[in-house]
Amino acid sequence: MDAQVIDGFFATKFCSYVTVAAYAIQVYDWLICFNDEQTYIHKARWTSVKVSFLICRYLPLFLWPFYIWAWALSHHVSVCAKVVQPLYVLLVFPTMLAQVVLIIRTYAFTGHNKLVLALLTALWIALFGAQLWKQITRWSVVHEWQDLIGDFPCFAWDRRTTATGVGVYSRHIHAMYKLYTFLLDTLMMAMVFIHCIRCRNVWGPLAKVFVAQGLIAYVMMSALHLATTIILFNPHSRLYDGICFLPPVLGCVIACRLILMLRRRTDPTATTQVQNESKCLQDAIVRLEAKLATTDDSASDHQPIEHWD
Repeated sequence: MDAQVIDGFFATKFCSYVTVAAYAIQVYDWLICFNDEQTYIHKARWTSVKVSFLICRYLPLFLWPFYIWAWALSHHVSVCAKVVQPLYVLLVFPTMLAQVVLIIRTYAFTGHNKLVLALLTALWIALFGAQLWKQITRWSVVHEWQDLIGDFPCFAWDRRTTATGVGVYSRHIHAMYKLYTFLLDTLMMAMVFIHCIRCRNVWGPLAKVFVAQGLIAYVMMSALHLATTIILFNPHSRLYDGICFLPPVLGCVIACRLILMLRRRTDPTATTQVQNESKCLQDAIVRLEAKLATTDDSASDHQPIEHWD
């Protein structure tokens, strides 16, 4: 029992640190991208991508201080009993928001294929409903921990775990959800890649940007969920289950970065500005060459002006 208490204490502390680190990542990314966000999101017209970005960016930013309060600080069991279910239910939404952004991007990249949208939406709804059901019905506060240690962060355990004392079932169920998410990410990535290969002769700037950089976002999302799945299936890594709180945050950060990157690369205002600056530079070089070509011939060397690279 002493070893279990030590392991449980370590696991909860690790979860607390991960929760604070996750919020630090969100705030840092928001600050360094704020200028681009103002230019390409806040000043842009309202579209489904803009709405998805704003929800994906700001819902976790507003929710996460609540998680820090609940998971990084200690509370009485009566407080935890009231907040545990809302905590875990709300955690589903940041987890699924990044998938919404990727579905919209996949739909756009595959030529607005209605079949693609219908398939991905059905798979997303199934995953969202299953996770919501699990968070509502399976989590509860373990009173024995509070009775043994006293005030404790408001983490919850699967009800079957609290009854049997075995956490393998809960870990495997959670791992299956992460594996499903990984497969959904991989499916979207494959759809876009196949479409780009089939329509390579009609590639535009957006498709080229995606193939060059946007595909990295899909790979990162898939790798993130695959790593979480491996951790949950590995019985020797149960002390580090708190790493599972990172995918909801990092997924939203990656999705927002993908939108900003594509907006930045395809913004007509930015393209026009670059073209104008390039034209002004070329005009200045031409004037300079003309001026140098007519320089006073009284110079001592009287050498002809060579071609300026």
